[in-house]
Amino acid sequence: MEIQEIIIGPIYFVLILLFAYAIRGIAGDANMQKHFLRGLFLKLVGSIFVYVVYFFLYKGGDSKTYYNNALMLNNALYDDISIGLQLYYKDPKIYNFDTYLWFRSLNANDSSTYLLVKVCSVFSIFCFYSYLGIAYLLSVLSYAGIWKMFKMFTHLYPKFTNQLAIAFLYIPSVFFWGSGLLKDTVTIGFLGFLVSSIYYLTIVRKNIFYNLFMIFISIYIIGIIKGYIIMAMLPAAILWVFITYRSKIESKFVKALVTPILLVSIVISGYFVLNALGNTFQKFSLDNIETKAKGMQAWHTYVVEVLNDGQGSSYTLGDVDYSVTGIIKKIPAAINVALFRPYFWEVKTSLMILSAVESSFIMFFTITAVWYFVKHFQFGVLFISKNPALIFMLIFSIVFAFSVGFSSYNFGALSRYRIPLLPFFLGAIFIIRGELLEYDAYIKIRKSL
Repeated sequence: MEIQEIIIGPIYFVLILLFAYAIRGIAGDANMQKHFLRGLFLKLVGSIFVYVVYFFLYKGGDSKTYYNNALMLNNALYDDISIGLQLYYKDPKIYNFDTYLWFRSLNANDSSTYLLVKVCSVFSIFCFYSYLGIAYLLSVLSYAGIWKMFKMFTHLYPKFTNQLAIAFLYIPSVFFWGSGLLKDTVTIGFLGFLVSSIYYLTIVRKNIFYNLFMIFISIYIIGIIKGYIIMAMLPAAILWVFITYRSKIESKFVKALVTPILLVSIVISGYFVLNALGNTFQKFSLDNIETKAKGMQAWHTYVVEVLNDGQGSSYTLGDVDYSVTGIIKKIPAAINVALFRPYFWEVKTSLMILSAVESSFIMFFTITAVWYFVKHFQFGVLFISKNPALIFMLIFSIVFAFSVGFSSYNFGALSRYRIPLLPFFLGAIFIIRGELLEYDAYIKIRKSL
């Protein structure tokens, strides 16, 4: 372990927690303050976990590469400030004799990776080039977005605050793989900023300029790093806003008149927005979905069967026909693998045990929620239909579950790719299950009288 990790790491860990304790009042009441401090503590612990995994278990990998490239970018800045600044803002695809070799060494043509490298390079200046220091700062930024989203949902469903805390703050894979020096740390944090800003801008209608700015910056950052998150989230968010405004129309005649107009407008605007995002973030365009899925499937199959001699954590959905009908047939299997697998008998590595326990936990609460939903079907449908935010959570998480389950083909990769959906899905399940349990108890009391 490097000397700066032994010294800087613990100092930053303690300073961040002390600062959080000093400002804990912004979180709300005593219960929210408790969740605020616990969630941040776990986020920092997750950063340490990622550090141990990549530096001592894997002895390499994405996180270590991002760190090394960030230090390389700093070295370029110190060697020649003119070239260093060009590395920050010049387009690496435009040939420049002074920067060409630097851009090649930094793998700058991969825009998603290079954005993270530049952010880490800036952060490293403030933490004496310590990996853990950078990881902690990145995790704090990510936690700010997650906390803002968590607080938004607790405002909508205050009686489920503790359950939502589990979903948004305490899921192991989320605070492990969503922490530290990883792309997922950035994307899940800015997803929190994006969702909460959409809500406060369009539904609450406050802090207009701030929320507009956060929406644009969040879409930009997530779009560069993992644009498919936007493509899964945006239609669900538009539907959320539509249902919210439709529910406020009291006249049945006006509601019936406006509904088809709004729906057509949403479909058209959604198409153009997604198309624009596809053009801006080309590698996530709709035309490339099949190519991307085939590439991921082929690569993970090759890693397991050839490089690892059949030993690994890959999974298969069977033969895939990439026609519309063929893809639709794989929807249940893809959603199942993203939410409920690996099963315990599929565990092949120590890290997979965590995923298996977590998936079993999610499966248990999902099954019980479905059981009570079927038991009180009419009440369940009425409750969900009156909660647009709940509809948003379910649609986004299920669409996202299909996309990552269909394309990952590796449980190790899947455990990281699926973390944006887990808080939304489990949060929705907790709310639905909790409301149905209360209704079930009410029905039993009425029958006993």
